[in-house]
Amino acid sequence: MKKLIAFLLVVLVCAGSNASLTIDPYKIEIKMDKNSYFESKYSVQNNYESDIDLKISFEEWGSYKANKSIGAESWLKIDPAEIFIPKGESREISYSVKTNENMQGSLLAQVAFTVLPVKGGGYIVKMSLPIHVIVRQTEKVEFDVKKLSVSVKAKEAKLNIEVENTGNILIKPYGEVKIYKGKKLVNTVNLEPTSSVFIDSKEVFSVKLPKELVAGKYIAEVNIRAYGYDDALNITKKIAFRVKKDGSIVVGQNK
Repeated sequence: MKKLIAFLLVVLVCAGSNASLTIDPYKIEIKMDKNSYFESKYSVQNNYESDIDLKISFEEWGSYKANKSIGAESWLKIDPAEIFIPKGESREISYSVKTNENMQGSLLAQVAFTVLPVKGGGYIVKMSLPIHVIVRQTEKVEFDVKKLSVSVKAKEAKLNIEVENTGNILIKPYGEVKIYKGKKLVNTVNLEPTSSVFIDSKEVFSVKLPKELVAGKYIAEVNIRAYGYDDALNITKKIAFRVKKDGSIVVGQNK
């Protein structure tokens, strides 16, 4: 069996720990070929004031519809399913991913770490962390900007971009908003690839409009791509708006 993998991207963020439990890595994103195998480990640190029993389980979570009948248990293995961790110590939890010929697009699972206090009493704490696998050379990057709007709150104007994902993988939209006054480009605002849009879902992303825009008519041109798939698709949409002398904004039509 091939032990081939394009890359393993591990993102560590603060949500991967609380005052009493630290799990590393918190978020796992993997790109793999069909018929491939990958294995690695979680490191779990017990910061509680007592020993704990830790139960580990997982379930399918938002995979591409063609993969849902396969079931997460067929491609994800975790060992052990329960482990004792003394106060102040850490233990490793092994996990492995195996793809087959029939898989395509995204595979997703939530891995639940449930803390069971050994001495009774206290709270049962559960943390669910994601594993996202993309099967290489099966990706369909399909999305659209369904709606543009402008909102104003506490004198702060935002351009809201609704993105619909109709492909077979999670996408992270990113790009830029170019603001024109007539034919003159007066400002560019970047949309960073910070959040994902699940398959067959919509999400709204917002960018702040510059406060220094003077009174007049403007066109905001939005260019959106999928992070990591720059050449697959580039969606461009426009919205007209007018800044009044009092700083308020009147929105025109999407284009």
